[in-house]
Amino acid sequence: MNNIKFIAKHINYDSDKIVDCDAVCAFTGEKITKGIKKKVALSGNFTDFEYLKFESDYISVDAFKCLGEMIQTEKKLNSLRNFSYFVSETELKILKKDEIWDIIINTPNAPFILAYTFSSKKHTTFKSKITTDKNKIQIITDTYGNVEIDKILLKDVIGIVQNWYSGTADMPAIATFFTKDEILTGSDNFKKITTYGIEKFSQEDKILAKFRNTPQLFLLTRLVNKCVLK
Repeated sequence: MNNIKFIAKHINYDSDKIVDCDAVCAFTGEKITKGIKKKVALSGNFTDFEYLKFESDYISVDAFKCLGEMIQTEKKLNSLRNFSYFVSETELKILKKDEIWDIIINTPNAPFILAYTFSSKKHTTFKSKITTDKNKIQIITDTYGNVEIDKILLKDVIGIVQNWYSGTADMPAIATFFTKDEILTGSDNFKKITTYGIEKFSQEDKILAKFRNTPQLFLLTRLVNKCVLK
């Protein structure tokens, strides 16, 4: 199953925009007898034309489910591009940022799709990849594209990011050993380094240094939740 069908099966949609046709979907190339005219489906702000890989005046109903305003919120319908989300065989769930870190740490069984939006302005659905190996999580983002989090390769990095962005019970409520900026760039704050442990910091900083300026570390640092160490 492709990513569009994997997502779309969880979304109900019926509209007079759906018309009979004898065509292929401009996104997937699949043969369709019902679809939405491309000029109706795509807004004037659509820029991802490289994903329209097939010559057609139509897109499938499934593709339109992934593009259109289908998700009910308190005030109106919104497109999935406005949200971070998780899709499995059995559900489509809109996520809060802190829930994504939980999925990285306690990864569910594959297959699934995981998306994180920084800006809520760019489509992620048809750009996503289905995770088929829970140790190699595919996260589609609107800023870095698809980012693979290899949990075996990045095991130490994930643990260090969590530890650096942690505190202890005797620290102020908002305090962590290091800030997210320090995770990304390093720290020369001797007081913080001493509190954390000079030798431990030195060893872990060398590990992080190998991954600095990579989408993986940027994304992990963005998503990590503060925890209190015992």
